[in-house]
Amino acid sequence: MDTLEPSAPLPSGDPLLEAIDQIGGGRSRIGLDRVPDERILTKEELARTLGCSGRTLQRMADRFEIPPPTPLSGQSVWIAGKVKAWIADAATLRESQAKKEARRLRV
Repeated sequence: MDTLEPSAPLPSGDPLLEAIDQIGGGRSRIGLDRVPDERILTKEELARTLGCSGRTLQRMADRFEIPPPTPLSGQSVWIAGKVKAWIADAATLRESQAKKEARRLRV
């Protein structure tokens, strides 16, 4: 994957990015389920995929809502499969906590 500078436009000809751009000017979510697990996503690509800004994405990483980025060639990147697994694990944990709380309130 080519190195992208933070201010550089995203590469054209990438089917994933074109799909993102066709939905709401790149600000709508297409869902991580459509992104291959092995795909390396830059901060801009992941933010566009999730439908948020780069700053919001950084805040999500700071709050451990997504895994921390991995430095690669001077930029922050995420592996799509790891982001999906992190989110799924968090959802499972929250579901378990909600069930435990519901049982506690019933007693």
